[in-house]
Amino acid sequence: GSTKMTSNQLSKEIDFCPHQKLKQNPTDTKSTVT
Repeated sequence: GSTKMTSNQLSKEIDFCPHQKLKQNPTDTKSTVT
């Protein structure tokens, strides 16, 4: 899951919504961010 994303993407996600990222699945979070 997270391995597919890049460090930049992960950083952006965590900064955007840490609790959301933990709650949602990597795929869902990626779709939301994109």
